[in-house]
Amino acid sequence: GKEAYTIHKLGAFGSDLSALSHFFERPWTSPAAGLKENAQAFVLSEAAFGLRAVGRLVEAVEPMQAGQEIRVKQEKWDSAAINASNLSELLLILGRVAEAKDVGRQSVKYADDSGDAFQKMLNRTTAADALLAAGEREEAEALFREAEKMQKEDQPEYPILYSLPGFKYCDLLLEKGEIRDVVERAEKFFKWRAPSDSLLDISLDNLISGRAHLMLSRDLLRQGKKEEGEENRIRAGEFFNKAVDGLRESGQQDYLSRGLLVRAGYFRETGQYEKAQGDLDEAFEIIEAGAMKLHLVDYHLEAARLSLEQNRQDEGAAHREAAKKLIGETGYKRRLKDLDDLD
Repeated sequence: GKEAYTIHKLGAFGSDLSALSHFFERPWTSPAAGLKENAQAFVLSEAAFGLRAVGRLVEAVEPMQAGQEIRVKQEKWDSAAINASNLSELLLILGRVAEAKDVGRQSVKYADDSGDAFQKMLNRTTAADALLAAGEREEAEALFREAEKMQKEDQPEYPILYSLPGFKYCDLLLEKGEIRDVVERAEKFFKWRAPSDSLLDISLDNLISGRAHLMLSRDLLRQGKKEEGEENRIRAGEFFNKAVDGLRESGQQDYLSRGLLVRAGYFRETGQYEKAQGDLDEAFEIIEAGAMKLHLVDYHLEAARLSLEQNRQDEGAAHREAAKKLIGETGYKRRLKDLDDLD
């Protein structure tokens, strides 16, 4: 049915792509001649989604754009909204931030034209995430708040953003220092857990919980509350391990690389330098293979922190300069503060 069981519950994106390949004359750009236009748009979009998941992001762009063009031509605004949202996310990971912003805003228009309440909410969080990456936090936050208001109106029993939209909003809230709020939100995510939840959703809940508890532990330790601080630090580590294991099982390489980078930071903070380096090395392989320039910035920043903490000054400076150059190329201005912190 609509569960997409093979990808959401099994993470079997490779098998899914293998099946889809039989609907193409030339993967992944020329659908089989006998397919009707609707089916062509479907196989193009599904193939692009799968290619992104297995880390073949550059290959995913063309079929995703092609599927999008068909949906717009057909004026099927609900499908066009979904495609545009996925395309914005893809462009963002590739480091094409300005394009991701434009497509994200377009996805909001398509969603509004479709009248689909869920898509209207979801696509605002997609656009907000691209704006946040570009350093436009106020506009991003306004869109997140608008999306959450829509969520509350549409599902009063779930009055806050959850799943991937909730993860993105919590990411912003943590940047603002609203740690307790995120801890409370994460507790609700686990309370609302449903059997139909995907491997990705469960893993992202663990990832954001780990970040919130790690940040909370820092605050508690600064306040001299050693026992409570250590307890939250241990909980953070447990959440991070569950998150990385789940992301690995989900088969979605772009999210796995993000989880590894976050856990590397935890290992660094707790003095487990060898494990931190291991996560960084694995993340780098995924990022480099997929040309994930946005995540490459985060890799260099975390690698710089680890190098400096181990008194490898030259190596740290090299990673910092690499991050600075990439921020200029991509427009990932959200990370400018991280460069200042490294200084």
